[in-house]
Amino acid sequence: MTIRDPNLKLTLLQCLWAEGLLPPFDREAFFSDKLGQPYDPGAAYNNRVDDRVRDALVATSLPNELLAKLKLLQWDGGDDAFHYVWTNWYGDDETFFVTNFDGLEACTELEEILFGVGFNGIDIAPLGALPNLAEIKLWGTKRLPDLRPLLKAPALRRAQISAEDN
Repeated sequence: MTIRDPNLKLTLLQCLWAEGLLPPFDREAFFSDKLGQPYDPGAAYNNRVDDRVRDALVATSLPNELLAKLKLLQWDGGDDAFHYVWTNWYGDDETFFVTNFDGLEACTELEEILFGVGFNGIDIAPLGALPNLAEIKLWGTKRLPDLRPLLKAPALRRAQISAEDN
């Protein structure tokens, strides 16, 4: 399966790093080895999306065999993956929102999904195909998705979905 959404891929990378299934990204080594310059925390590239970092992270191969080992998918605006791409991002816009869950079916051992904001009414049909998904929490969205696909998730025992109060 192919992960089409670059923000979903960043989220998966973050979770794979957290579970120790992939070595974490080394920003200093990336700047030194790939860009031929030291990382500068005061540089202007920290105040916007750094396409060089984003492109490198999104190009990371995530074979189905690796994705199948993931147990938890969690989106949080404070995740390292997002701050490697845009160091000084404050989470007050939708830059890193996931817009598509296609390809998530490869995460066959996924047991839990936690998304605080990070999505808005997107198609959650791929989640219904996850055989081990037992719990899902989606909160803070502006638009609730069609929840019927979750009825197909055979192991789902708990779903907590809430919309943003505006």
